[in-house]
Amino acid sequence: MTILQLLPELNIGGVERGTVEIARGLMERGHRAIVVSNGGRLVPELERAGATHVTMPIHAKSLTVLLQQVPELVQLIKQEHVQVVHARSRMPAIVGWLAARRAGVPFITTCHGVYHPHPISRVMGWGKLVIVPSETIGRHMREAFGVPHERLRLISRGVDLEKFKPQPRDSRLVARVSGRFTIGLIGRLTPIKGHGDFIKAMVTVVNRCPEVRALIIGDAAPGKEAYRERLREMIRDLDLEGVVELVGARGDIETVLPTLDLAVVPSRYPEAFGRGVIEAWACGVPVVATRVGGLVDVVEHGRTGLLVTPGRPDELADAITAMVRQPEQARGYAEAGRRLVGERYSLRQMVEATIGVYEEAVRVRRVLVVKLSALGDVLLATPTWRALRQAYPAGRIAALTAPMFAPVLLRCPYIDEVVTYDRCGRDAGAAGLWRVAAQLRRQAFDVVIDLQNNRSSRWLSWLSGAPVRLGFRRGWLSGLLTHPVVLERNVVSPVAQQFRLLERMGIRPEASHLEFWVRPEEETRIAALLESNWLGPDETLVGLHIGGSQRWRTKRWPMDRFGLVCDQLAARGIRTVLLGAEPERRDAEALLRQAQSRPINAVGRTTLGELAALLRRCAVVIASDSAPLHLATAVGVPVVALFGPTDPQRHVPAGAVVQVLYKHLPCSPCYRPTCEHISCLRQIRVDEVLDAVQRLVVREA
Repeated sequence: MTILQLLPELNIGGVERGTVEIARGLMERGHRAIVVSNGGRLVPELERAGATHVTMPIHAKSLTVLLQQVPELVQLIKQEHVQVVHARSRMPAIVGWLAARRAGVPFITTCHGVYHPHPISRVMGWGKLVIVPSETIGRHMREAFGVPHERLRLISRGVDLEKFKPQPRDSRLVARVSGRFTIGLIGRLTPIKGHGDFIKAMVTVVNRCPEVRALIIGDAAPGKEAYRERLREMIRDLDLEGVVELVGARGDIETVLPTLDLAVVPSRYPEAFGRGVIEAWACGVPVVATRVGGLVDVVEHGRTGLLVTPGRPDELADAITAMVRQPEQARGYAEAGRRLVGERYSLRQMVEATIGVYEEAVRVRRVLVVKLSALGDVLLATPTWRALRQAYPAGRIAALTAPMFAPVLLRCPYIDEVVTYDRCGRDAGAAGLWRVAAQLRRQAFDVVIDLQNNRSSRWLSWLSGAPVRLGFRRGWLSGLLTHPVVLERNVVSPVAQQFRLLERMGIRPEASHLEFWVRPEEETRIAALLESNWLGPDETLVGLHIGGSQRWRTKRWPMDRFGLVCDQLAARGIRTVLLGAEPERRDAEALLRQAQSRPINAVGRTTLGELAALLRRCAVVIASDSAPLHLATAVGVPVVALFGPTDPQRHVPAGAVVQVLYKHLPCSPCYRPTCEHISCLRQIRVDEVLDAVQRLVVREA
């Protein structure tokens, strides 16, 4: 793999050192590592590890400057065949997310802080996978940013146990004051690290234990030097000169730490993890830390160290004093901490877990198929979901549909999740569309396949943030797709048309048949219905779907002809059952009054699953171009299909056992929902329907 990491700069710091460690780990394991930053003191170390550094001003706070870097980063991703973009800070994450989306590669983030829910910070939750170093940060990303639990990956920071280990106290740093108890605070100089509290606490500690001294190791960021001078003044004003020393930044922390008798982490603001704690433990040094952020997840009070309230110098002084006066207990804390590092916090574990996340980001595809309506079209999409599951057995496959069709897709074993868009109800208007789009963004899909091809589906696909978006070319909104596919000019089946989108993804579907999954309890209820109507187990049953879409009245065969079919089939010893939804109840009652025979009336008496179970019991089904036609083929029942204003070649799934009755009139197919004469359907004769039924009944027998 080739991995691209993004961060503001490569100066001394926990984030920066972690970046170099991951890059080195990648190179050692045969992968390629590229780091983009504004440069810094760790660049030579990174390059010695064999990784590549590219200097770009992605540290800038100006959105204009950041956006200017996107084309260059896209070019780098494509030229170097980058497979994962990994952002470690907010401003670089903006550039990284846009570039990864444009280049069509996975984007992941690592959250190195407790971010305020500011709009700019939200990008840290947009990764396909979001790495958090502690449970505290994971909880914060869920609660403040709405990142779903299944996208979070907990990877604690790691320490190189070959590099950080107990050593003899021969450092030049302590040579001139040997014999004194040395306390260290390691970290960049910033108020959130609690340096002021530490200095105040040292006044009390020195009064109690005159043999101590303290080292503050680290420096202020460029432009923040005034804070360092304030600390120096505080040391002077509190008469701690010669006791508390500002050492400055050190690039050899692994050498400094073993010389300490105690490490203090007095952070005021929640730490993401507390790398300084595990590094101190690795070197056999006990720790006092504040009870805040990820430090609580790492330090177990009274077993591996002591925890105090942040911003309380008095509590901090008491804990330090306890460590100085009880060396055996302090040593016990350090030993327990070092064992914990070996078990949970080794560098090897961190590197391997991070590479595992990279591999998951590449291997596990998250695919969303958009099909908002109608029921028949939703059923026609089942081969697409099946093909996706076969192509991505470990992938996350989701469907976006209307609430009324969600129960259908919740049955589908190829789909992991169903998201609903109620555009006529709770999600109406631009606000509702935006709300659903935000939900999709939280899922971090790699690919969106738009089978709906209308205005709403186009915007939802684009707003989802998926780097790859496929659909058919249709109007100017096709510009929101990354892979618009031209509709086939030749007339092809609807499933074959869908498969052209999958082929753009390199997927070659093996089968095009529809599927629907009937539940045992639905079979039981239909069996009871048929038994109550005295249907014997060996009797032949033919289903007649007498209804259809309320909008498409032109698709309905005349009701009186259904009555004649019932009577003629009854004369041949074949039972019939009327099928339809609640709006067709009156039509069914009128038909029953007209017919000489007594067909079973199931109109408005079945759920969709029960209808499918009833269709399975039929030898043949007679239906117009409607959802029951597709449902019948999905459960493997032959169909006599009555087509009028629509083209059967565009709507009948290939491979299904369907006898199509269709009149090629000069006006057909018109695709008009209203018509004065409906000649196309009226010209289909009763005897034609009966002959088609007879052929299919004999075929099935």
